[in-house]
Amino acid sequence: LAENKKITSEKDPGYILFREKLQEILTHLAKLIVSDGEGASKFIEYKVSKARSGEIARKLVRAISDSTLVKTAMFGRDPNWGRIIAACGNAGINFNYKKVNLFVGDKDKLVQVLEKGQPVDFDKNYVKKLLRDSHLRVHLELNTGHETGLGWGTDLTTDYVMFNSVYTT
Repeated sequence: LAENKKITSEKDPGYILFREKLQEILTHLAKLIVSDGEGASKFIEYKVSKARSGEIARKLVRAISDSTLVKTAMFGRDPNWGRIIAACGNAGINFNYKKVNLFVGDKDKLVQVLEKGQPVDFDKNYVKKLLRDSHLRVHLELNTGHETGLGWGTDLTTDYVMFNSVYTT
């Protein structure tokens, strides 16, 4: 309808630009869907990097973001790394926590809480302040490869539980 030149090959510069713009729009829409969750107070970006495969990274992102205990910790502003590592352990993949680095924070600042599977000294009060923000990030480095997975989720609030506990009339 726009009467643009027809893209006929993946090598066409127009194809590359179209693919990039389509990815931007789809990512934006996915984030909007997540942020519109009933009763959610926080939008959380989950990143798993340095994985052996993209599939492993995506499975871990899904396991962490789906974890009720991780969601409630984010709602409570609790930098509970144990819940994140436990979610990874429940993902059904070979996971070596002794290699991982873990960072949590808000959209502007990440703080390392684990290094090679061991707790790092960090200012818990400072991290709790970061976790007050409505946009949080959790970044897990597996240190087993070069692949990355990215996903988004929300916290689990009392408002969400109340809204959905009386959903049917």
